[in-house]
Parts: sequence; structure tokens; C-alpha cells
Amino acid sequence: MKRDFSFRSIAVLGLLVVASVLPGCGGDQVISPDSTSLTSLQSQPLTKPSGLAVAIAAQERHTNALLAIDGVNGTAVGHGPEGRPNVIVLTVRAGVSGIPAVLDGIPVRTTVIGEVVALAKGGQKGPPSQG
Repeated sequence: MKRDFSFRSIAVLGLLVVASVLPGCGGDQVISPDSTSLTSLQSQPLTKPSGLAVAIAAQERHTNALLAIDGVNGTAVGHGPEGRPNVIVLTVRAGVSGIPAVLDGIPVRTTVIGEVVALAKGGQKGPPSQG
């Protein structure tokens, strides 16, 4: 008789586990690769690009035009102080004019990095070594 009780308890417990898991199976829930909470998993469709992806796309679309501005020597993508993605325009000097404040809705900030110079082997200025 005691064996029936254990078997019945295990069977009921198993049914409860199955009943609690089944409602979460299936459905049309879309999972985003950068989601970290259940709320964001349910609210972010997979097809919506992340903010960083949108910033990278804006950078790629506008880099050639930005490089045509005197004093601009590169572009990048990063996060601003407020955590939002930014397009970063790398400049030779401070005060380069003609750089837009926003590209495709993405804030633009500038960073002065100076002149970019290729170094020869051993760190000396000059043409890079062959080999």
C-alpha cells in the first residue's frame, strides 16, 4: 500500500510539472538576441535593428562624405556619455567645421586624434617596411 502512495505522489508531481511547463511552449514569442529580461524578450521583435546597428549603418552611409571634409581622418561608432549609440568623427584638430550634429537620427560627436602617420619598422616615421 505504501508503494501505491509513492507512485501516486510521483505521478501527480510529474503532472503538475508538465502542466506548469506546457503554457510556455509554442506561441508566437519573438526572441531578440540582445534581450536580457522577459519584458524585453516579449517587446522587441527580432527584425528591429539594435541602436548600435542603426549607428553602424549611418556611419557606413556617410563615411565617404565625412572623409571629404578637411580635417576629418576617420569615423567610428560608440556610445555617448548618456549610453546612446553615436557616430564618432575622428579629426586632426579641434574646431573642424562642416561636421553634422546628427546623421540619420544618430547623434554625432567628434574626437581629436591628430594626424595619423604610418610608421616604419622600429617605430620611425617613414614608409611601412615591406615584409
